[in-house]
Parts: sequence; C-alpha cells; structure tokens
Amino acid sequence: MATEIANKKPSKYQKLQSKLTKKFDSFYSSSNEAKEILASISHGQNRYFKSSRVINNSYDPRWLDMIEDTIPTLGEIIKNPRKVTKTVTEIVPVELAKKTNAESVRHLASHTQYVKSVDEQGNITPNKVLNIGTDDDYAIYENKFIATLVRRLLLFVEKRYDFMTRYAPLKDTDVLMLKSTAVVDGSIVEIESKVKITKKPDEVNPGETNEFLKRIEEVRRYILYYYNSDFMKMFKTEKSVRSPILQTNIIRKNPLYNKCYKLYRYIENYSGLGIDYRVKESYTDFSKEGFAQVNNAALAAFLAVNAENPGKSILQEDKVYKPRVLKSVDDDTFVYAPISNKPLEFIRVDEQYFKDLKRGIGEIKLHPTKYEAAYQDLEVAKKKAIENEEMSVNKLLKRKEKELKEFEIKQAKLAELEAKRQEKLKAKEELERQKKAEAVIEEVRKDIKNKALDDRKQEEEKLNDGQKE
Repeated sequence: MATEIANKKPSKYQKLQSKLTKKFDSFYSSSNEAKEILASISHGQNRYFKSSRVINNSYDPRWLDMIEDTIPTLGEIIKNPRKVTKTVTEIVPVELAKKTNAESVRHLASHTQYVKSVDEQGNITPNKVLNIGTDDDYAIYENKFIATLVRRLLLFVEKRYDFMTRYAPLKDTDVLMLKSTAVVDGSIVEIESKVKITKKPDEVNPGETNEFLKRIEEVRRYILYYYNSDFMKMFKTEKSVRSPILQTNIIRKNPLYNKCYKLYRYIENYSGLGIDYRVKESYTDFSKEGFAQVNNAALAAFLAVNAENPGKSILQEDKVYKPRVLKSVDDDTFVYAPISNKPLEFIRVDEQYFKDLKRGIGEIKLHPTKYEAAYQDLEVAKKKAIENEEMSVNKLLKRKEKELKEFEIKQAKLAELEAKRQEKLKAKEELERQKKAEAVIEEVRKDIKNKALDDRKQEEEKLNDGQKE
C-alpha cells in the first residue's frame, strides 16, 4: 500500500501548490518583514477546519417492480371496464318508439288516455307508448376504486420522481475554513476564509441512477396516459372512494381487480421514498505543511488589504450614528410571562425548518448599498424564495385551522341535534312507561272494586238469610 502511494503521480493541483510553496519560501528568504508578519499570524488565535463529505445512494426497487407488474393489468381494466346494463323506460310518441314488449301493452291498458282510437275490429291505435331501452352504467364501486387508484398512483410516483430528479444527482464536497485573530504591528488583524469545492463523485455504478430514473419515467408516462383517458373523464366529478376498500365479490374474485387492490394496499402502507443516502463525513487534521500553506494564504490576504493601492474610489459615505434604546416586543412578553427561572421559549410554525434553510445563506444586511447588494444578489434571491415558501406554509396552516374550526362547529351542531333526539326519545320512553304504569294501576283498581262489590254482595246475602230466620 505504501509503495502504491509512493508511486502515485501528483495531481496538477499538487504540482501548482508545490510551485507556489517554493515562491513563498523564496519570498520569506528575501524579506525579514514578511517573516515577522507570518510569525505574528502563526502565533495568533487560529482555528482551522477541513472536512470532506462523500455521499452514496441505494435504491429500493420493490415499489417500482410492483407498479410495473400491475400497469398492464390496470390498462386492461381501463380499456374494458365492467358495466351494469339498466333498463330505461320512457313514454314517447308512437312514431319515436324503438322497442316495446308486454310491459308496454300492460302500461297502455292501465293508461287509456294514451289510446288514440279503437276500430270496429277492436284494433287499438295509441298516440303514445312506453318505450323500453337499455343504458350502460360504468359508475359502479369497483370502477370508482380503479379511478381512485390511478389518482393515488399518480401522486405516489410524482413525489418520488420529483425528489429523485432534484436530489438523486450526487455531489461530494471539500470544505476548508480559517479564522485567525492576531496582532500585527500593533493592529488587531482578523482573517476569516472559507473555501468550498463541490464536485461529482466517483460513483461505483454511475448508470444505476439513470437506469432507475428511466424506469420511473416509463411508469410515469403510462400513469399520465391512464389519468387522461376517457375512463378517468367519466369519473371527473366522482369523489374518490375511502379506505378501507370494500371487499366486493368482483374485487375479491376477479384477478384483474384483485391485483389492483393489492397494489392499492401496498402504496397506502409504503411511506419511504425508495432511495437511501449514506453520508460519510471525514475531518482532516492539518500537517505541518498544511499549516504553512494556510498561513501563506492568510498573509496574502493581509497584504491585499494593507497594500497602499486603494484603486479608484467608487463610493464614500460619512454618517453619524446616535444609538438609542428601543423597547421590543420581548420586553412586554417578559413582563407578562409567568415567574420562572427558565428562559422564555417562543413556539413558531416550522421555525426550526426555515432556520435550517436560512442557515447556509450567511449574513445579509437589512439596508445594503447597491454594491453590497450586487455582491449578495444570489443570497438575497435565495432568502426571498425561502420567505415566500414560509409565507405559503403559514397560509396553508391558517386555512387548515379555519377548516378545523368549521369542522368542530359542525360536529358540535351534530352533537347538539343528537342530544335533542336522545332527549325526545327518553321523553317518549318515559311517557310510554307512565302509560303502562297507569294501565297497571287501573287494572288493580278494577280488581279491588270488583272484590269490594263481591264482599258487599256476600254480606247482603248473609243479612237477608238472617232476617228470614
């Protein structure tokens, strides 16, 4: 291994670096002042950061295999969907009638107002008759399920296709960062530098990504064709069926519909994107030669600023700043916040998400000059795009909150109606119970009354018998 490294030819960048190092060595040997400045920078507070980031990806072909396997089946159903033939009856003038049968005769017998004339032989001439026709109805549950599957499948594939076309092309990055604070000739010198190199990786199998994307594009082409077919136009105004899908005889026993049902269940439960990224980051320590090269770059930056060659002045500004203490919203929040030793926390919608997006932009002045703005134009455009996205997300969340409140109001009204219905039901049951109780009491009263009459009759009979004796 050591022999291979020793025999490896230096790259063009290593050759250029070697030439530059020789130039600096010659420069230091001929200038004591340069040695002193370099020593001051080298002994200052220096922080160095060097990292290398390598990304590899792997694909999960299972979801794509299942969709590719089901695409022909889906095409057969869309080409020849199942239908239900219905009998359609309509009263029309005799001359417009296309088909009549025994039902038409029975209808005419029971609707004599449609009889025009009857001749001597008893022949009846109607002016209107019941026409019997048939109509094909495709709006059955199974076809609605297929339309729902096409919609879900389009969304499922589009999400993964969009993600892979944006992020599947891999990039490796090398980053070098330097922060140095030193005292040179009595002046505090702060140097901050960042070099970032983004390059295409040396893929093990560079054709794998392209092949996978081609397969997705082919599947996507078929789904878009199905989505714009005449079959889908029939269900343009029909709502999608909801899970769980009903296990009708056709869906359970017909092999074409059953295969589509299995695909529907699969994509409903598949939450991944179908691509995994493996990120390997390595942080490199600086060698003695590496420190020397970075310090050479810091020296060159210092001289570029301090050299007496200011060039032509573009813009000069002379301002007087009068600092003031401003009251912020956080002051009021602190005053009215609960007493606690913990720091205040503010919860905002997707705040951390947008913070992460803005983190890589860097500092942008609120009121830059036109030259600063020209230097930061890309950062400003990126920040504006993120802010627009943040605004869209907030609008969406507000709409969802509004819809949720409306839903809660509807649910409350339904609950109130249900409570009233239950009260009426209970009142009705109570009334029936009272009626039954009153009926029982009335029966008991009758029994008591009849018994009393019998007792009285027996006493009168005894009394009459005693008088006779």
